[in-house]
Amino acid sequence: MEEEELDDSFMQHEAQQFTVGQRCRLPDTLYFGYIAYIGLVPEIHKGHFIGIKLDQPHGMNDGL
Repeated sequence: MEEEELDDSFMQHEAQQFTVGQRCRLPDTLYFGYIAYIGLVPEIHKGHFIGIKLDQPHGMNDGL
């Protein structure tokens, strides 16, 4: 799907399969945490995002 075709409903169905507070593991890693946010982040990009707070800091944003 090209970027100009994306709208705010992009990945909505997939995001609705999760709930805030749900435990998770990042794919292909041993990083665990919980879902802290599900929804739109218009400042970043169109579509639905899942924000994860990691148990231990990893990566650029440390899961915060």
